[in-house]
Amino acid sequence: MSTTKDKHPELYNFLGHYTKICNELSYYKSKCRELEKEKYEKLKKENNTIPVRKRVTKVVKQWAIDTRSKELGLKGITTWRQLACQDPCVSNEYEFYKSYLEEFNNRLLKK
Repeated sequence: MSTTKDKHPELYNFLGHYTKICNELSYYKSKCRELEKEKYEKLKKENNTIPVRKRVTKVVKQWAIDTRSKELGLKGITTWRQLACQDPCVSNEYEFYKSYLEEFNNRLLKK
């Protein structure tokens, strides 16, 4: 009684070659995924960098008011005057915004 391997040795040679090709292909696919992931991470990091703010802008003012009102547990505070009425520590508007601008930039630099 002869086996299939004895009857068709060319099929087993082909199967061995095919297995090697499949293993090679999976290896190169994994390498390609790794490279793509590295490129994606690099681009993501470059695109997500927010510039350090030097001036007190509308965005910084709103962020400072929102942050301080969350710290105090106050809701519905949208302006500096409303915040000043609720929080006695907020006395000088310019200094208040400037301190939060420094904190905002420090948070950006830590990322």
